[in-house]
Parts: sequence; structure tokens; C-alpha cells
Amino acid sequence: MRPTQLRRLDMNLLVVADALLETCSVTETAELVGLSQPAVSRALGRLRDELGDPLLVRDGRGLVPTPFASSLRPRLRASLLELERTLAHDGAFDPAAERGTFSLASADFAAFSFLPVALSRLAEKAPGARLVMSPYREPFEALLEAGEVDVVVGHRPSQKAWVRSVELFASPWVLVARRGHALLRAPTLERVCRAAHVLVSPEGQGPGPVDVALEALGHRRHVALRVHDFTGALAVVAQSRTVTVVPKVLAEGARRVLPLAAAKLPFEVPAARVFVSYHTAREADPRHRFFRDELRGVEREVARVASNEAPRRRPPR
Repeated sequence: MRPTQLRRLDMNLLVVADALLETCSVTETAELVGLSQPAVSRALGRLRDELGDPLLVRDGRGLVPTPFASSLRPRLRASLLELERTLAHDGAFDPAAERGTFSLASADFAAFSFLPVALSRLAEKAPGARLVMSPYREPFEALLEAGEVDVVVGHRPSQKAWVRSVELFASPWVLVARRGHALLRAPTLERVCRAAHVLVSPEGQGPGPVDVALEALGHRRHVALRVHDFTGALAVVAQSRTVTVVPKVLAEGARRVLPLAAAKLPFEVPAARVFVSYHTAREADPRHRFFRDELRGVEREVARVASNEAPRRRPPR
């Protein structure tokens, strides 16, 4: 069957619709697609007429998608990406002229580890581009399949045949506490286990890699608090006598903005591995390849931080 319904629809409206459903803002959409605000408002009106749905409705001071728009968004994004892949070729890509958006999904550890370096690299080579980070969620392959993000950065490689996962970096784990914490001066196995720990558990249950390593040695640590993200753990540790164990690259980034210090663990824990994953259908896309290369370029900076000795501890105040 021929797609007869599309004959009467301006395909440019679909690009505007995709941006509107992403931003829920006429102003941001206008900036994103390079149109004036009145032009985007007119496009929204035409879309409402063509699709028979208001798409975005007023809720307080902002706009929110209707149920139909929420169900349309992932399918529309996937269709536009598939069309883009169909029409793509290996032509030259000029990062300096790029004005679009690169997107990734990652847990909050990105803000303290690789994201500042990645943002700096993009600002240097593609100053007109925008970077958007979405929350990581499982199964992360669904984010790639729906075209919601360009890449996913996480601790798990994918086993799906249509997803490529490449190690971004590996980092040892370190003990982190508020500056001047007595434990950092002599972090023996027994003292580390007795300390009040903040455990990062995104799923809210189960042991972490540190607990697995301790159990193999016949030890357990005292978990005083369980939180779902690294940012929360580091914020609590910076304001209390608790401690936590995080990847070294994360500790290095956090101690630049929080009153924290770190020390080497008195036992071995397998390094934290971080992977970047993407849909294989976009492997040859020069724009996508540029973004992946820039992300993988942070590996050198992260490896430099992770390979150094444990951060030098400051004397107690």
C-alpha cells in the first residue's frame, strides 16, 4: 500500500512536532528548528487540525502533552530517525557548522566524571551544538530503539545484536569522606567495615560490588543509609561523619566542588567499568560518529585521573 495519508501532510510539520513533543515549548522549539515563534505556533495549529488532537495543553504556567502525544512521541522519533538513516550518506560533516542537539542517557555519575570533559570538547569543536542528558533507565536498549537518545552511558554492556557497546573507561574504587575524617588517615579493613557507610543502590536493593568483595573476605560493612544516586551519597557524606565508596574518577570530580577527600581501599574491588552504547544502524552516520568519537575521547582524560595514586589527603582542620 502506498502512504496516501502523507500526500496531504507537509513533512516539515513532523520535524516541528518532534521538537514540540521534546521541549513542550514553542519558544524552545523555535530555537531548536530555526523558525520564528509565530511560525512554530502556526505549525502547531496545523498539526492539531491534521492529527485531530491538541497535542499540547496548558497546565499551570506550561504546556504538557496529551495522552495521544505521549504515545506518538517515541514512534514519531523512531520513524524520523529511520527516514534520516535511509537518506543518509557518508558526506562530509562540519562540526563547526553544527546547530543541532546531541543527546545521551546516563546516571548521575556523569556530572562528576566524564560530562564536564565531554562538554568542553564539544564546545571547542562544535560550539553551536547543544548537549542534552536524559535519565538512565532499564532496559536502556528501549531508549535507543525508540530513538530517544543518540547514546546511552552506563555500567552494563548490551547483549542485543543491534546494539554496540564500547568500554568508555574503567576506574578503581576509593573510600570517600569529609575532609579531615579520621578514617582517611588509617583506613584498615576493620575500621572501614565499622564506619557508617552510605550505599549507592539505583535499584534500591541488593549488595553493591564493594559488599560482594567484602563478603568474599568474610566481612560486612555497616550501611547506615541507602540512596539511589551518587550525587545524594556524596552530598550526605560531605555534611556528616558517614563515608562512601565510589569510582575514583567520580571522587576526583566531586572533591573539586565539595569538601571531600579520598583514600585507597584496604581491599580489592573490581574496577568500575563504564560503557557507551548505540544503535548499530547509526554506526556510519558521520554526525553520530563525530559525537561517539568525542565521548570516547574523554577516555584519555579519565584514564589519566584513574591511573594516578589516590588523591593526596589534606591535613585535618
